[in-house]
Amino acid sequence: MAHLCFRSSGRPGSRWAAAVATAPLAWLAGCGGAPAGSTAPAAASPTAATVDRVVAFPMPGATAVLAATRRAEALAGAHAEAVAALAASPLREDYGAALRASTAMVGAGFRPNVEELLRVRPDLVMQWADRGAGLVEPIERAGLRVLPVRLGTEADARAALADLGDATGTSARVEAMLAWRDRVERELAAVRATLASPAPRVLYVPRIGGGYQAAGGDHYVEEALARAGGRNAASALRGTPLLGPEQIVELAPEVLVLGSFEPATSVERLLRDPRLAAVPAIRDRRVYHVPIGGYRWDPPSQESPLYWLWLAHRLHPQAPWPALEPAVVEAFEVLYGVRLDATAARAIAERRWPS
Repeated sequence: MAHLCFRSSGRPGSRWAAAVATAPLAWLAGCGGAPAGSTAPAAASPTAATVDRVVAFPMPGATAVLAATRRAEALAGAHAEAVAALAASPLREDYGAALRASTAMVGAGFRPNVEELLRVRPDLVMQWADRGAGLVEPIERAGLRVLPVRLGTEADARAALADLGDATGTSARVEAMLAWRDRVERELAAVRATLASPAPRVLYVPRIGGGYQAAGGDHYVEEALARAGGRNAASALRGTPLLGPEQIVELAPEVLVLGSFEPATSVERLLRDPRLAAVPAIRDRRVYHVPIGGYRWDPPSQESPLYWLWLAHRLHPQAPWPALEPAVVEAFEVLYGVRLDATAARAIAERRWPS
């Protein structure tokens, strides 16, 4: 089995540091750290500086690679949906070369096409760590380096970004991204502490194509809503179950948030469903469609603070939250080194991008 041999940054909590600290002696020997008394020659240890081309299987990973490296050419491959989202985003102007990234190595269910991976020969492959051994092991057996990724929680998202920075030698840039993330969270917490109104009940509906899908208490939206001063109406559920109209009526959400993967026409579909007429969010027309920035805001990603802030403005519109449009402009500068004009930032915040 091939193993990652990047040098650890020593950052507390780093998965790279933990991996090196607990590595078997055979692994350390193969990474240039032969055990005492060994006569085996130490192999050269690849460093983060050698990572020029990355394949990102998780969809948010594509723009995370661009944010960490600031190089369009660094994205050697990605999920087809991630490349399509990039083509429709404001980043297409500055990172247009990334649109040529191969999508052939990402199969159904994120299964790797090893033949295509070997053709592209990336320096690093980001792959889901918690969706079955069949996703990671074939890549390792092919001799390619894998960065395992989890994105279920805020802690996972932060760790994934930090590990990507360690692996690509861009830790300083990622630390700046995380510092911005921390600042937005502090600003939201300060305003939340002044709210007099109770947290509204919110139902996040990721998809409505095959029925009304909800997100339970183990979904990332639980954390996002807490930061925005809301509470998940489906918190008692788990996963993303399909709900019947009568169940949504029973949950009585005051706000409905439609996932970014749905087309804009789905908002009207919700509002016009007569079976939902008794739902407070439908009655009050508080149905909102998650925006798309550099990537979709609802999956955990480097752009998550914009999602929290957007939610906060919708849930408590009279509260003195930081202004959203200037935050979008700042985020694109901090994350991608891109200067957005006010018109583009407003289009993103109002879910009018892509136009």
